Amino acid sequence: MLLIKSLLLSFAASIHCSSIYAGARIFNIGCANPIHQELDTVQALKPNLKNHLQFGYIYSMNSPDLDVSADIPIKHPAQNNWIPSKVAAVLSGISYSESSSKLILTSRISKNNANKLDLASLDSVNIEFGTFGYDKSKKEWHSSLKTGNLGGIQGKVTKSKIVHQQDGGNSHHELVMEMVPLKNDDQVQYLSYAHDGVSSDLRMKWDSLARNQCSKVTKNNSFSNRRDHFNEIIESAVLL
Repeated sequence: MLLIKSLLLSFAASIHCSSIYAGARIFNIGCANPIHQELDTVQALKPNLKNHLQFGYIYSMNSPDLDVSADIPIKHPAQNNWIPSKVAAVLSGISYSESSSKLILTSRISKNNANKLDLASLDSVNIEFGTFGYDKSKKEWHSSLKTGNLGGIQGKVTKSKIVHQQDGGNSHHELVMEMVPLKNDDQVQYLSYAHDGVSSDLRMKWDSLARNQCSKVTKNNSFSNRRDHFNEIIESAVLL
């Protein structure tokens, strides 16, 4: 009888633990794995949706001292109105670690905006962006990683650099920017992320407390390498 009672208690405890873990993921307690996306700028500038290359945009970016114009035209397929006609920047790469609350964006910007950024004191920024991927199982395009709040999210710029790329007669400006959350008492800010074949988005909080919520997984965080990920991106951009 004691053995049966012990087994029942163990079974009840296991169910309780499982339900807590399931609830934690529903309410986003804990962390998503670090996200790194390499994005195709040619696909973004002239989308050919038969090519299943991931791409993305920065729709708007502004700060108290700066307003980046949406001045890069996109050859917009008329039947796909989810693709913008003009953007502030074309994303070439994006990395996000929920455990460190660190977001790194690499994007192609216009010469005019590059000049604005050179002159501005970029300390904090409000930014809205989104990336797109192709779901092979459903055979359709979907929104991948994006700012969940209307109008974007607020962040503190911890590092930024403009790299001027010259390739023969062609040249462009690449902005590499690292951000962390800026405290916002007015609203809950978050990023939205969807994997291929997943019906619902994972909502990841964008706030200064995220690092505390994720402290248990920092041991396996790929962005905690000895070399700084931001500097690695700068080095890669210079070599292109």
